[in-house]
Amino acid sequence: MADNVSWLDFTHALTFANAARQLCTETPALWPSALLQHGLFVARNCKYVSHERSSNWQVADSVTFLSTQLDSLYDHGIAEPIVACHRLKVLFALQSELAQSVEAPWAALWLAAVHRYLSSPLKRHHSLRLARQALHFVASET
Repeated sequence: MADNVSWLDFTHALTFANAARQLCTETPALWPSALLQHGLFVARNCKYVSHERSSNWQVADSVTFLSTQLDSLYDHGIAEPIVACHRLKVLFALQSELAQSVEAPWAALWLAAVHRYLSSPLKRHHSLRLARQALHFVASET
């Protein structure tokens, strides 16, 4: 359990970075804590990142990509509201960071990563895994 990764590991790093930048711009004293936390996100994720695969997901026009993805949220067909909200949060965070840093060296990689995230099926929890976790939790409480 301790050595697994999901899209939330990447997307939370992105949304955290966006929230931290906005908050720390208003309250600069928070920068050290925010940068430390973000560094922990990056360090935890680094062994799962492969820049080689990003070329398959390159986005040629970020404005069109973001506009199309945001428009698709009006009729998304996603059963879980939390998933639809998370997609919206990720897109707004990316859009905000791109607007803040137009020529950022990370822009193409983040766009490719978000493109891949939005295009990939979400891994659903497995019943056996949930049952084992529930049994472990109950056993630890007795």
